[in-house]
Amino acid sequence: MKYSLLRIVARPLKKYFYKVRYAKLVQKTGLPLYELGEDEKRGAELVWSDIVRQLQSSTNWLNHVIYPIGGAASPAFIGVLSRILIENKLSTIIEFGVGQTSKVLSNWAKETGGQVFSIEHDSYWANECRQELEHDSHEIIYAPLKVGSSGYTWYDESAIMRSLDGQRADLIIVDGPIGTARWSRAGIIDFFDNLHKDDWIVLWDDLHRYGDLESFSEFVHSKNISSGSIDVSFCQAFRTLGLVFTDKYRSLKYIT
Repeated sequence: MKYSLLRIVARPLKKYFYKVRYAKLVQKTGLPLYELGEDEKRGAELVWSDIVRQLQSSTNWLNHVIYPIGGAASPAFIGVLSRILIENKLSTIIEFGVGQTSKVLSNWAKETGGQVFSIEHDSYWANECRQELEHDSHEIIYAPLKVGSSGYTWYDESAIMRSLDGQRADLIIVDGPIGTARWSRAGIIDFFDNLHKDDWIVLWDDLHRYGDLESFSEFVHSKNISSGSIDVSFCQAFRTLGLVFTDKYRSLKYIT
């Protein structure tokens, strides 16, 4: 009983200190993130839910059931991704982490002739998704997690490069692997230059978490944002989604 009471008391304190720590990180990075109240986040998610419904009624490849629950992509993520696919001419997409977005991308590839590579570290889930999603324009790559030379845990890069066979992407989605408390998904930083075309977009989910924002900030600055050749935008709702893009895709600055 005493232990349970301590946990009840400690929970709001832990939440408060995490919030302060996160705010300090935002201030340190100088990224254009703003603190939103719970009502503002809820309102933004509802707006994006409505946008997804509108897009579903007018877009053939998005006309399927979406389950934005648990750890799956939120309506905001699906909405931003769908608008990017509709409003920009893309040919090749790489996504890290297979889930709800993979269904959207698979249908988009069938409709448009684009090519999608989805990377998954869980062999069971990769095989399950192959049964449902894989086709000529959508390859699901099993790549187990390894500790790279930089010390970050990331997907087996050799498995990815064999499947890509020299192809590079316009759009790279960072929604896997499972997040960590520090330097979450930071392995993409060193590996990124093997993946992208001259002009590119990155979507990075879960930036409401300290570990992902920490890695995202390092990624942004590694691309030398101060040069003006790339820009950053955020979609803030229940979760926070980051967009990084070259000047060709500068209209993304206003998509959220």
